[in-house]
Amino acid sequence: MLLGLLGGVVLWVLFGRLDIVAVADGKLVPSSYLKIVQPAEQGIVKEILVKEGEAVKEGQVLIRMDPALTAADVKSMQAEYHNKRIALRRIDAQMNGTRFCAGKRRPGGTLCAGRNPVPRQRACLRERPRAGAQRAREGKARLRRCAGDQVQARAGAAALPGAGERLREAGEGRLRGARIMYNDKQRERIEK
Repeated sequence: MLLGLLGGVVLWVLFGRLDIVAVADGKLVPSSYLKIVQPAEQGIVKEILVKEGEAVKEGQVLIRMDPALTAADVKSMQAEYHNKRIALRRIDAQMNGTRFCAGKRRPGGTLCAGRNPVPRQRACLRERPRAGAQRAREGKARLRRCAGDQVQARAGAAALPGAGERLREAGEGRLRGARIMYNDKQRERIEK
């Protein structure tokens, strides 16, 4: 019987299938040396100049980006720079009391180099005193409103001591009314 059991185990080992499940911590490492290439700025890849597995040299161009987004950024920055430069010149002219022109600064310190003034900047110079006067009128109106609010607040503050007494009396009256209603409900309950 022992020999029969041993023979069955040998047959099972030779012809049987055994699945082994092992759990272990590990790390997945690719067999090739893959490098992730990311541009410093976002954009659209126009052309890839290398193929997978190709050897590259230091400084070699790998991809070409579409210059449309960068060109648009450069143009907007140049326009913003130009507008800021003109605004600074306008402010300088206003502070110095000189005529404002969009031309280049002369060595003598004047701001005009023979060009016509920028219409938008000139209109801005004309509108500043009017805008200041308008702000002053609005400030005076706000001050009058605040003075009126202050008078109303003082009148309300003068009425507060009497208001507290009236509120206390009203509260006591409601409490008496609630006690009467409570007593009435108790009587009805007892009668029923």
